[in-house]
Amino acid sequence: MTILFHDTISDSHFPSTSHPEHPSRVQTAWKHLDGLGLTNACKKGIASPASLEQIARVHTDGTIKRAQETCARGGGYLDADTPVEPRSLSAALWGAGTGIAAVDQVLTGNDRNAFCLIRPPGHHATRSQSMGFCLFNNIAVAAQHAIDHHELRRVLIVDWDVHHGNGTQDIFYGDDRVLFFSMHRHPFYPGSGLSSETGTGDGLGYTVNLPIDVQRTGDEILSQFKQRLDRSAQAFEPELVLISAGFDAHHRDPIGGLRIDEEHFRHFLDFVLDVGDEYAGGKVVSMLEGGYNVGVLAECVADHVQGLLQRSLKTGSLKD
Repeated sequence: MTILFHDTISDSHFPSTSHPEHPSRVQTAWKHLDGLGLTNACKKGIASPASLEQIARVHTDGTIKRAQETCARGGGYLDADTPVEPRSLSAALWGAGTGIAAVDQVLTGNDRNAFCLIRPPGHHATRSQSMGFCLFNNIAVAAQHAIDHHELRRVLIVDWDVHHGNGTQDIFYGDDRVLFFSMHRHPFYPGSGLSSETGTGDGLGYTVNLPIDVQRTGDEILSQFKQRLDRSAQAFEPELVLISAGFDAHHRDPIGGLRIDEEHFRHFLDFVLDVGDEYAGGKVVSMLEGGYNVGVLAECVADHVQGLLQRSLKTGSLKD
């Protein structure tokens, strides 16, 4: 089955009523999943907060200390776009811990894939700086855990948020054990993600950026995405696939907005699941990143979970 992770502790991170990254993003998505019967159709994931030691595997002590001290003194800003309040640290640790739990359960159990409905998002948090709504880099913590705890050598991270996952790129830019593949709007925040950014040292060639011009059609984007992903995965042969699933590339999103709709997102997922089936025994963990039109996000999340569930049931029946 598909394992579905969510905990209301994510609601506690609520530093500003006017900020686009607010609790109703996941609250509305969860209610929609429940109304469609998807919360019962999936297996409930059990998680716990990440330890500071686990966070420190991908972040500097200074990054962690700034988050701790800012939350402890009642809140403030970790950067211009990233406000926090006293409970934000707990929510961020829980989000990162959810990714760890999902990796553990997918790699060691009979369930092939998982989705983590979490916030705050993570993919902008670099090794040394919380930024872009992100305190800690959830997917980077999960990938590093797969490497350190499960001794994997080839982890693929696919990021399709409208914003480049600069933090994930930064953390693994010199690491040949992680292939980071990002499709994103460019030029756009945070300004990184050129196709010429391909890694350094041992990691040279293990960063693949697919910058998208805002005028590209959804079908054009799909074609480019599949071609580049298939070529990259064939060369890398991942043992585990992680997804940074951002839905702010939707044409109705107030922040991003490429010419993408729910059907395109479903194709993105199918392409990634195909890669997981081909190389990683179907082992795929997806984690929520952006998406700021609450209604659209709920629809996209439901379609995403349905896609994961259908694939897990299909492959399970074929195996039987």
